[in-house]
Amino acid sequence: MNLSILEEPELEFGGGGRHVDIRFGIKDYGPFDLQAPKAPKEVRLGLIGTAETVEGTSQ
Repeated sequence: MNLSILEEPELEFGGGGRHVDIRFGIKDYGPFDLQAPKAPKEVRLGLIGTAETVEGTSQ
């Protein structure tokens, strides 16, 4: 058996930032299309659950 270890590829983020960890990259550099004119400026969310869980999450 032959074993090869592949290196983690670097991901690209806003401002040309690069990192292997998506959480670190988003936190420190922002999304890749951060400065693009057509990039979304907001994220819409929908909550699904019981009345109690939706109310608790909303607060």
